[in-house]
Amino acid sequence: TTFSADQVDVNFADPRMLLRVLEALLFYVERGARFIRLDAIGFLWKEIGTPCIHLPQTHAAIQLMRAVLDEISPGVQLITETNVPHADNISYFGDGTNEAQLVYNFALPPLVFHTIRTGDASALASWARALALPSDRVTFSTSSPPT
Repeated sequence: TTFSADQVDVNFADPRMLLRVLEALLFYVERGARFIRLDAIGFLWKEIGTPCIHLPQTHAAIQLMRAVLDEISPGVQLITETNVPHADNISYFGDGTNEAQLVYNFALPPLVFHTIRTGDASALASWARALALPSDRVTFSTSSPPT
């Protein structure tokens, strides 16, 4: 497994498994879920001979999830959790319309802490100036969505 014995990796290459996952997403949507967190999503697809992270098939699976949710319940938001370098993290926005609407932003909390601790906002300001979103339909998140 990718993480530990109590966290099972599933085979998304099996269409039956992919269908079951989509059914599970829709189960929660039917019960009022407005946000779906895709935890450690970068490791979704497994392929022998690769590092099994950020594979094109992972992005294709997220795009499928987004397309299904957009069709069935357009207000539901996908949020990806990938504690990886910024460029890899924001790749889960896709083109700004076809993958996650929210991406966790792990850099902000420690930068705010650093600013408060040192009294120097230059690192935070520099980082913030470099942020860019691929569309006005996506944004960053620094915490769990509201309940």
